[in-house]
Amino acid sequence: MKTANEKKSFTNESVVRLSQELDVYLFEFQRRSKEACRRRKVLKKQIEIL
Repeated sequence: MKTANEKKSFTNESVVRLSQELDVYLFEFQRRSKEACRRRKVLKKQIEIL
């Protein structure tokens, strides 16, 4: 929002680029969180078997 306010436009190239970078960051964060959750479940099942 700060960048958009400074540029006075949501369609300014730097605002759009920043938004896209944030989208990629959030996507990767969610993907890694899901993977970590799956790994924890697998480890929990393996421990239960032992």
